[in-house]
Amino acid sequence: MSDLLDRLRKAAHSSGDKDESGIFVAAGKQVVCPHCGSDRFEEGRVLLNSTVLTLFDLDWADRNATILSCRKCSRIEWFARRPDRQ
Repeated sequence: MSDLLDRLRKAAHSSGDKDESGIFVAAGKQVVCPHCGSDRFEEGRVLLNSTVLTLFDLDWADRNATILSCRKCSRIEWFARRPDRQ
C-alpha cells in the first residue's frame, strides 16, 4: 500500500522544484480540498489497473485517471475525467 502512495505522490509532484500548482474546475465547480480548504493543486496521471489486464501483462491498456494533490496538506483527489485548469 505504501508503494502505491509513493507512486501517487511522485506522479503528482513530478514537476520537480518548479511550482506548477493551479486552480482546477470539475463539473462546473472549482475544486477545493475537503481537508484544508485550499484551492491549489498539482496535477498527475495514474493508471487504473484491472485484474484481467494485469494477469495478461497488458497494464498499459488500462484507463488513466487524473489526480490532484493539494499543495497545502497533500490530500489526493481522483478524477475519471480530467478537470479544467484555470
